[in-house]
Amino acid sequence: MRSPDPVSPADDPASERLLEREREELRRAADAPIPAAPHGVRARVRPTISVVIPVYNHADVIAGAIESALNQTVPPDEIVVVDDCSEDAEALVQALEPWIRDHGVHLHRTPRNSGPAAARNIGICASHGDLVALLDADDRHEPEHLETAVDTLLAHPETAMTCADAFQVHRGAMLPGRKNDQWQPIEPVVTFERLLEGNCISTLPVVMRRETYDAFGPFDEAPDLVGVEDYDLWLRVSKAREIRYVDRPLARYAKSPESISGDPRRLFRGEAAVFDKLERVVDGFQESHGAIAARRRHEMRVDLAYNLCTTRDWREALRVAVVAVARRPLSVAGYRVLARALLRRTSGEVQS
Repeated sequence: MRSPDPVSPADDPASERLLEREREELRRAADAPIPAAPHGVRARVRPTISVVIPVYNHADVIAGAIESALNQTVPPDEIVVVDDCSEDAEALVQALEPWIRDHGVHLHRTPRNSGPAAARNIGICASHGDLVALLDADDRHEPEHLETAVDTLLAHPETAMTCADAFQVHRGAMLPGRKNDQWQPIEPVVTFERLLEGNCISTLPVVMRRETYDAFGPFDEAPDLVGVEDYDLWLRVSKAREIRYVDRPLARYAKSPESISGDPRRLFRGEAAVFDKLERVVDGFQESHGAIAARRRHEMRVDLAYNLCTTRDWREALRVAVVAVARRPLSVAGYRVLARALLRRTSGEVQS
């Protein structure tokens, strides 16, 4: 889902109290007993399912997302669309009109453009299903996605949410490989420690129990977490509950450089903010997981430098690579990207 930067909220003079509340909520969620399975799950009766679709300026493709949700082998009980103050709002209403009329799709709006976290929160709170399936307006669910998630949750009542792999699509054409190829191998249960090594959970194949959202949500709407608000929530869930991964592509992810996830600088800042939050909120995080977090921060910085080389921003790539080497001087990866940035920049200066 593509969305401009949300308006920053006013500075909160009670920020320290908010941080303490976050710590207390995390401790309380971790100590709570495993939630009971949704209505009927233990009796092997299918739970009700809500699909929540945030949308911003995607009136031209929203119909495909809804159609993929309706064409499930186990169809959802409701579909909730949340318009994040789209600039094409009139076209969006026209595109949704037949779906609202013929299929009971619900349309809600954010009071102002606030980013995908706020839109998802509004949609989930407005929905009624025992399970919540997430989908973005430009993405698609594979027909067996919801059935697979329901079967997994029925078989594993201790599981808080399920996730899966996804195909990648660009301008209607299927790309080679899967979205999670870079993160393989992924074990059937995604642990907190595994997530600290990188976000291997795509949002669009996620199905979570409503009890999971109630215990660990909502998605954090802070401006510095736009684009990584899902990663922040998965970490909170995995710290205390089980997340189960299905190693099959059960969705189609629309890869676009214009999307939030297509901005390497924003992703770097966002992931750094996630780790900053963990250090503030999780008691003893530095002592127990500081080494993993430091390694991941370094990998993020190296990845950013490579991405900047790809966009031919040699000066910034060199700056980021120098910082990477200074922070972890024994890392070979840092020196490799530093050499690449330095050689390409020098070559470019000679040619010019």
